[in-house]
Amino acid sequence: MNQNYWTKDEQDIWLRGWTVVRETVRTVVSPVLHPIGDTCLKCGFLAFGDGEMITHNRAFLSLGMAPFLTKAAAVSEPQKAGFVPIEPIHPNCFKALWVRESTLDAFGIPAEVTKRRRPCKGFFPYRPGYSPVEHRALQEKKQDRHEKIIIGILGALAGAALTLFTGWLKKYVGF
Repeated sequence: MNQNYWTKDEQDIWLRGWTVVRETVRTVVSPVLHPIGDTCLKCGFLAFGDGEMITHNRAFLSLGMAPFLTKAAAVSEPQKAGFVPIEPIHPNCFKALWVRESTLDAFGIPAEVTKRRRPCKGFFPYRPGYSPVEHRALQEKKQDRHEKIIIGILGALAGAALTLFTGWLKKYVGF
């Protein structure tokens, strides 16, 4: 029998409180971990459409040149035989954290990419050879590992506190 001791409202309150604590800690610790902030050039979610933004294209962006592909250049060989509309594919944030209006012109993309962002929620270090989807999987694995470590530490602290409490009960109450 599955018994849930917390109501849905209590769970929502706890989750919101935990989110506020996590974001506050991130904001306080961020200047220490990233003193000058990171740019999108170092992020694994900088992408061409859904594909990886490779290293030499990142170099072009750092120099102020915005590389772009057309859909005709981005499709596979069998698809090239048919008609493919030519639409430009510009560099973008895979997590959609850019302001879209600022990246529509030729100077907007390099300016957006080189802007320093200290507490960007979506930042994850770039690893060559990984697509943005694979970077998301790596980020999720890292978050799961951190959660397991935190749960382990909290469990150890709770066990120690319970041991001390039962020792106190035994000594002073006589259990």
